[in-house]
Amino acid sequence: MLTIGAAYDTQSSVAYGDWLLRRDIKDYKAWTVDAFMEYPARSGVYTLSGAAFKYDTGDAYNQSPDPDLPVNSDLKGFYLKGGYMLPGKVGPGRLQFFARHENSDYGVKVGNAEYYDQKWNSIGANWYLDGQKLKVSLEYAKVKFDTPDPSNRSLRDYNQLTLGLQFIF
Repeated sequence: MLTIGAAYDTQSSVAYGDWLLRRDIKDYKAWTVDAFMEYPARSGVYTLSGAAFKYDTGDAYNQSPDPDLPVNSDLKGFYLKGGYMLPGKVGPGRLQFFARHENSDYGVKVGNAEYYDQKWNSIGANWYLDGQKLKVSLEYAKVKFDTPDPSNRSLRDYNQLTLGLQFIF
C-alpha cells in the first residue's frame, strides 16, 4: 500500500503585523505533503510514513501581533516514522515496534533565541489485540529544545513515557 497526499490553504487578511495600529495586514498560507507505505512480507510488515508542512502569516507573531494570534502561526516542520510488525502473534495479538523523529520550527524570536523550536525522537510498541479495534501502545520520547527557556519549564528538554489504549466500538 502506498498513499500520497498534499494540501494547500490560503486566507486573506487574517492578522496584522502591527495589531495596535491595525496596519500591515497579513495573509495566511499553508501547505502540507504526506506519504504512507505499508509492505507485508513473510518476515513481517514494514511501515514508513512522513509528512512536511508550513504555516505562514508573514512573520506577524514576531512583530506587534494580535494577542490572540497563536504561537504556531508561522510553524514549519516534518516527521518520519518507521515501523516493523512481527510476522506472527504474540499472545493474543500482533506486536509492532516503531521509531519516530519530528522537527518543529516555530520561528518565534525572543531576542536572539527561538525557544519553541524542538526535536522529538521516540521509540515504542503497539500491541494489536483485535486489529485496530483494540490496541495498547507504549512510547518513550526524548524532546530537546534548540534553545531551552530558563524561565519556562514547559519549554525545556524533557523525557516522556506514554501508555495508550485505543478501542473502537
